[in-house]
Amino acid sequence: MDESRQAALRAHRSEIVEQVQKCVDPILDFLQRELVVASALRDVIDKKPSSEDKAAKLIHILLEKDDRGFEVFLESLTENNLNELANKINGTVFELETGLEAKLHAVELNIEETTLKIIEKGDVRPKSPGGSHIASVLQRVRRGLKPT
Repeated sequence: MDESRQAALRAHRSEIVEQVQKCVDPILDFLQRELVVASALRDVIDKKPSSEDKAAKLIHILLEKDDRGFEVFLESLTENNLNELANKINGTVFELETGLEAKLHAVELNIEETTLKIIEKGDVRPKSPGGSHIASVLQRVRRGLKPT
């Protein structure tokens, strides 16, 4: 796992442990299904006496995984209604990688979501003075051509 993702997990370690302990088993099930946590590692985690200890051990193990393991972990948080925590961790990674505030990342994600909705609806009419260029780019993408 790259350094920014490791740093984000470490920065939010106590909050992750606090929130993950409430649903550690479903998260572990998800990670096991996605082949991030092997059966042997799951057994090691399950032998911990408390949910808090299990969550702490999971973070320790995740720090040794690759970037895919990190991404699947964030997905498991979302699957278990811990979206805010996943967004916070992701925002920290963004800040560490870019030096920009995570608020900008949230705006970027919102723009991407809105663009996808527009594409899905087929609504590519210009809505602003610069919209005609955006509309032409979206139309070219829909036709499988390179945007210009």
